[in-house]
Amino acid sequence: MQKINVEQIMAEIREEIKQKGYKSSDLNFDDIPVLSIVGMKNSYKVDSYKPYKDKGMKLLIKKIVRKMVWGSFSRNFKLQRGFNASTLQTVSALVSMIETMQKRIDILEEQLNGNR
Repeated sequence: MQKINVEQIMAEIREEIKQKGYKSSDLNFDDIPVLSIVGMKNSYKVDSYKPYKDKGMKLLIKKIVRKMVWGSFSRNFKLQRGFNASTLQTVSALVSMIETMQKRIDILEEQLNGNR
């Protein structure tokens, strides 16, 4: 097994950053739509099947096949739904915290500017 030298990799990354002249002031997250996450509350659930559109023998075969394989997939879908729900809850909480912090920052900036 090959040993990975993390310090060497980080040193190479830092050197590349210096060569390209990046600065922390260059970072701008204004174009990231953080608040659009709030509208995702009901979209985390994904159905694990599509409705049948066929008729006759083809429909019967599809139903039989679905019933045969459903047991092997149902647990995975249930786990994924739980993960999606907890991820959405966490992201929503983070958005709420960011909004609260932004309000506090705005109030403090107003107080700071008022004292000058």
